[in-house]
Amino acid sequence: MTFIVVYDANVFYPNTLRDLLIRIAQSGTVQAKWTSEILDEMVTALGRNRPDIPTSRLDRLRDLMNAAVRDCLVSGYEPLIEGLKLPDSRERHVLAAAIKSGAQVIATWNLKDFPASDLQLWDIEGKSPDAFVLDQVGINGRAVAASVRQIADSRINPPESVDDVLGQLERDGLQESVVALRAVYPGNGIAGRSPARGAWGGRWPRSSGRARARARRRGSARRPPVARPGRQATASWRAAEALVPCPGRSSVNPDGRRFTCGARRVLARGEPGAG
Repeated sequence: MTFIVVYDANVFYPNTLRDLLIRIAQSGTVQAKWTSEILDEMVTALGRNRPDIPTSRLDRLRDLMNAAVRDCLVSGYEPLIEGLKLPDSRERHVLAAAIKSGAQVIATWNLKDFPASDLQLWDIEGKSPDAFVLDQVGINGRAVAASVRQIADSRINPPESVDDVLGQLERDGLQESVVALRAVYPGNGIAGRSPARGAWGGRWPRSSGRARARARRRGSARRPPVARPGRQATASWRAAEALVPCPGRSSVNPDGRRFTCGARRVLARGEPGAG
């Protein structure tokens, strides 16, 4: 049975975390779901905290996210909302989407708004992004490692190493997941610099002969295989990842309230200069 997870709006705010969650879904490890209402919250938060980002770019980001993951949008959940109980009634639409889609997990930083006592009736569990990604490392660590490498490969101006990406994810709150990735793959390139820029994770594109030669001269390890989505979807998401720069690379709550991100406590407006 396919494992289904609903991503709450606040997990989409940090750029690098959003990129990783999309790529995990693209790898086929999980089926990610969200709604137009969830994306509305994300776009509203980005627009409020980053007024320098044009609305057209935010709209483009939304379109690319929807195109990057097959069958990601949930619809028809609205009639369920009124009958649901949560500490914050504004979060009921997320639970309704999870019920409608048959999700097992809601990935959110606001765990206090999704108490186990209210979710267990529906066989749904609330998990922080760190706990969710850590589970995926345990299930298919190679796919998660390949997703991290793909993020590093997509960042060429300026170039970033895999270790740079892991540091950003750690600042975004994925502290235990990053520790697990560094421990599991200490000699497989995951904790060092990403080798030459391949586009699709599991194999080199045809036009990259010189990149392969550079990698061989450096003695770079072969990339781990990973289930790949269609090239168009992957390329589109690479464009989306670069579309909206990380707003301080801090995890936030789109509705403006405080929440705990790993060991750090941040505000909705982020912490300038973080990562």
